Amino acid sequence: MSHEETRWQNELKDLIWLELQAHHAERTPLAQDEYLCKQREAVGALLTEIIEYRFDPVANVSDNSSLGSTLSNDSGIDGVTSTASSPNIELGVCPGCLSMFCRACIRSQSEALKQVEGLLGRLETAEGLYPSSQAFAANYPLYKSPEFTDRVKAMCLWYNMTKHHRLKLLILGKLLMFAHAKMRQDDSVDSGISSRSSDTTDSIEHRQNVVRFDISQPEDNASPSDSNNSNASSFGGVSFAQSWSPTTDSLFTCNEADRLDRLDFYILEFDRQAYRKYIEDVLKTRGLRKSLNFLEILHTAVLRKARLALEKYDGKDGDSSAGEEYEGDRELRRYGVWSKEAKELNLPSYRAAFVFLTRVPLDLVHEFLRMRLEQKPEQPSALSVRQLMRELREGLRIACIHRDRFEAHSKAAVASDKVACESLFDQHISEFDENLKAVFELYLNYLKQWVDMVQHDSFHKNLIEDEWSFVKSIAGDIKDGYGVATIKFCEIACTMLYQVKEFLINRPNEIESSFKEGEHEDEISTKLTMMSVGRELQGMFVEARERIVKSVAFARCLRRDIEKMPKSFGDFTTSILELKGAVLDLRNEITKVIEDFQISADRIKEPLMEIERISINTRTREILHQAYKMGFDYHKELCKLFLPEERVVLARSLVSFAFLWMDFVRTRCERGRGLRPRWANQGLEYLMTVCEPLNTKHLTDQEFEELKTCMDRCISHVVGTATPAAISDVEGLRKLPKSRAASPVRVRSRTPSLNLHQKFRDSLESPEVFGGTKRSPTSSSTNIVCTSDGNLAVSLTVPERGLTRPQRVALAVKKLEREIDERLRSRELIGQLTDRKAVDRVRIKSRRVTFTWQRGIKIGQGRFGKVYTVVNNRTGELLAMKEVQLQPGDHRAIKRVAEELEIFEGIQHKHLVRYYGVEIHREEMLIFMEFCAEGTLESLVAGSGNGLPESLVRKYTRQLLLAVSTLHAHGIVHRDIKPANIFLTDEGNCLKLGDFGSAVQIKAHTTMPGELQGFVGTQAYMAPEVFMKTGSEGHGRAADIWSVGCCVIEMASGRRPWAEYDSNYQIMFKVGMGESPATPKNLSAEGIDFIDKCLQHQSRRRATANALLIHTFAKAYEDVNADLSSRSYNSKNKLSQNE
Repeated sequence: MSHEETRWQNELKDLIWLELQAHHAERTPLAQDEYLCKQREAVGALLTEIIEYRFDPVANVSDNSSLGSTLSNDSGIDGVTSTASSPNIELGVCPGCLSMFCRACIRSQSEALKQVEGLLGRLETAEGLYPSSQAFAANYPLYKSPEFTDRVKAMCLWYNMTKHHRLKLLILGKLLMFAHAKMRQDDSVDSGISSRSSDTTDSIEHRQNVVRFDISQPEDNASPSDSNNSNASSFGGVSFAQSWSPTTDSLFTCNEADRLDRLDFYILEFDRQAYRKYIEDVLKTRGLRKSLNFLEILHTAVLRKARLALEKYDGKDGDSSAGEEYEGDRELRRYGVWSKEAKELNLPSYRAAFVFLTRVPLDLVHEFLRMRLEQKPEQPSALSVRQLMRELREGLRIACIHRDRFEAHSKAAVASDKVACESLFDQHISEFDENLKAVFELYLNYLKQWVDMVQHDSFHKNLIEDEWSFVKSIAGDIKDGYGVATIKFCEIACTMLYQVKEFLINRPNEIESSFKEGEHEDEISTKLTMMSVGRELQGMFVEARERIVKSVAFARCLRRDIEKMPKSFGDFTTSILELKGAVLDLRNEITKVIEDFQISADRIKEPLMEIERISINTRTREILHQAYKMGFDYHKELCKLFLPEERVVLARSLVSFAFLWMDFVRTRCERGRGLRPRWANQGLEYLMTVCEPLNTKHLTDQEFEELKTCMDRCISHVVGTATPAAISDVEGLRKLPKSRAASPVRVRSRTPSLNLHQKFRDSLESPEVFGGTKRSPTSSSTNIVCTSDGNLAVSLTVPERGLTRPQRVALAVKKLEREIDERLRSRELIGQLTDRKAVDRVRIKSRRVTFTWQRGIKIGQGRFGKVYTVVNNRTGELLAMKEVQLQPGDHRAIKRVAEELEIFEGIQHKHLVRYYGVEIHREEMLIFMEFCAEGTLESLVAGSGNGLPESLVRKYTRQLLLAVSTLHAHGIVHRDIKPANIFLTDEGNCLKLGDFGSAVQIKAHTTMPGELQGFVGTQAYMAPEVFMKTGSEGHGRAADIWSVGCCVIEMASGRRPWAEYDSNYQIMFKVGMGESPATPKNLSAEGIDFIDKCLQHQSRRRATANALLIHTFAKAYEDVNADLSSRSYNSKNKLSQNE
């Protein structure tokens, strides 16, 4: 484009802009041009004024102002104090303090706001005189100069920061005062208006830690620019203030002289009761983190930016410790209070409001800590302790975060004086640290109580490790935090080890007492009792092994972390020694319980029958294998706990346990046959550990030789030799019932001698037969035939000589399998193969959902696959994805499932889990559904104990019926309605029916009793017609109604239907005999009638979902809320969507 074309286009754009300006100003273009030219003559003076502007606080002090007592720091936030001999004090000007209520600072800041607001407003008006900034710079090059630009940016930063601080003060005042306002309405008017009397300074000490807010009345929110007309400079007879519209939301400004005398009218004091009232009110409806979420917004929007502006900046980006976290952070440091432009402007600092605001989160969290210390329950239950731990844990984390922030803010506020910075921080943090430490100790005490209460739960070991990780992350912010936490966690670890020791002492006694109670003269009863005792003992050793491994592993982790701590945290040698002592004390108990069991096993009277004797010995070996596995794992973790130089205390213990195991092997296990058996792997590895030089160097020569000799004999016994006699032993073992033991069994050989076997084989191969009958060339059979003399003879037909023994065995096996298949087929337990080939070949193509997604974490695994969380990249919504592995050749079933899920994608209902689509890949199918994070109805009922309140049962029943009615309206039968497939949302107030894995669409839209055929669902909730699949009869929508009635029973009683029966076959028998689940006794008459209408054995007489919705029991109970805060099911309910 040529220069002439560019110039012509610019002139055209300028002409269009002029026309628009003239149109809005209701002038002609010529008149508007003359007006603009006249206005532009004054712009140069404005730019010069901005360049030369410097705020002078002395020049703006009114002569009639009496400010002798303006320097009282009655907010309790002391900062940089001024000397009494300063000449500015005599003029009523504060040289700079951190008091929010210093009148001199308020006057100076308000006056500076007016002046800066006026200058920036006039500059904005001047910019409006030009079509673009380039045109402005072409006329006045100073406008685009770096000096002018940096100066304007510094003024804008100071103005925005000051206004933002005042706005947040007003918002926080209204927010925190709302809960406290009613408490002050009954007071006299003088309680909110305090005159500056002579005893003002005497009351400073009593209000030293009180936070105040200056709340402007709505009618006093006048703009600071209202007085700009008197101070605005006129250029060419035209004032910029006349053509600039000032803002109307300027806060904390004093435009009138008499308002300074009435400043206390707008100061409202907030003591601890205001914070307490706010905390108590919000915690009733929300958690602590959500209640204090506004503090996080305050930090991000105001305090963080102000800290960056107050920090020193030397022009190097790499010097900043925080780094540029958000866009614009560099400019905040560049044009902050330490910049050259800010110093030249000499504007009043906003440090007082900054320190005031940064103290509010600290005081609010501090009041929460006080409240928790005052409201300690004396004897909380296990569920209450766990809930208190969660709340205190969240409170401690938030308190440490705000403490760190207050420290950083304090350093930024008085960065020029390190002494003042330390004084400011220590002055306001000492009491907070004491209460923080007290709450931390309370949290640790609750943790120890919880460990004592749930000692029989195996999962709490992992939770203890999580708590230790959390404590390590916050202990540095707590006074003597590492010392308190280390001692307490060592006590907790010792407690866990003592619990295991008590378990090994008490559990065998309990089993022995139950055995004595179950002793009968009847031989069968005694045998059953012994089998039960064996199972209990084996389960005891398995459980003890798991608890020992986790407890010792946690002790090892604890010691490792303690040793890494700096010496300045304290000396924890005593705690570590106690921990080691508790671990070593457990060693003696493990050895004792194994020896006692071996002695008890030897005292058992051996039965007369050899098979029973073998069974008892095998069972004893199985139990002892589990016991020694427990000992091996314990000693393995023990070696990791102690350092190599500390092995001297372990050497003889390791050798002693090795002797104990080797004696068990030689006396109770059969000699090997040339190969190392699998059951000996762990024991031999343990022997290798014992033989390490770190352990054997602490033994005497005699002890070492004894260990060596015993190990040689043990290894020789375990491995053994491959002898011909072993072959006959194996043949004998094949004739005995298979043992569950992994170790070999010592039995006598029952195999016939070789000569007898050979004679019998020769007799079978003889060509002669009874009665001259001929044998079949291909089969083996026994026939009874009549000879020529009229006598009966047995004819044994054997295969011809060419068939080997394996071939004859294979023929016999095939014949046996045919007989078994025929018998099963006659009972309709198996089907038969057909030669019909599928006419239509199903070919599955890969499918994908319409949105992009990203996989998250795995939340569960069930019968049909794994469940993950996924994020919809388009909307950011969290979904649940079920991953189902596809079986080869199952294309027809895959296509059917995909078509059925397409039906569910079109159904959207408040009480149905929504399905978003399905993806089909080569080896897997991905089903996307709504994510329900609050668990299942089954978990809620299980956590309630004795069932849910009837009002809540009615509410859930109605919501369930609405979901079932919607499915039935679309011609869909769920077929697997149970509490495990019912999910909760909206804090437990909304029920959603999900898991349509068994659902099937039916073609008819009328309720028929036999619409479907098939055996799908959970037996305890199945309708009778689902069991009784006789002939062509099936089941339909009515089957879901029976399941609804069973769900109501479980919600009301807290137990599943047919809870008294453990076997599904028992339940099926009872239902088939015409019986129904027991109705809860605590249910009202309406509830019993509702269940009766659901549990009708004849499906035609069963009520429909729409009919049940108008039942009195299913009326709306939407005002009933589910309180899930006290339930203990949240830790395990998120995995339920995988079912």
